[in-house]
Amino acid sequence: MRKEIHECRKICRKYSARVYFHRMSNSQAGYCDYESSSIYINSNFTDRNIILSILFHELAHLECYKNHKWSGYHRAKYAEEQVNCGLKAERYCDRWAEMELYKYDKRVKFVKSYAGSNKELKDFLKNFFLGVQESS
Repeated sequence: MRKEIHECRKICRKYSARVYFHRMSNSQAGYCDYESSSIYINSNFTDRNIILSILFHELAHLECYKNHKWSGYHRAKYAEEQVNCGLKAERYCDRWAEMELYKYDKRVKFVKSYAGSNKELKDFLKNFFLGVQESS
């Protein structure tokens, strides 16, 4: 794992980001903080393909935020905005991440985060974001 941490930090420097590894619930792979350009990855993962896939997926979110892509998702003020374009934004991030990871190391197999059916993922995002809003 130490080797992967070093590798992730080196990659993040190219994108002016930072990466941290923390224990999280098994349902969460990682997330990013737009304001601090920080990425948090679940330290329970040990597979290099998975770790790099998570890293590049979260880097995609940071790049979207910086470049005002999918603003309805990355800069939304209300949960409904995120639900309406969340799946498309997440899949865009997966595609961007897959291309960037391929440029970085062609041997690494990208593990898609959002590969399920549209309805399944839209329902998940709706419940997740509306649930967060209600608990705030």
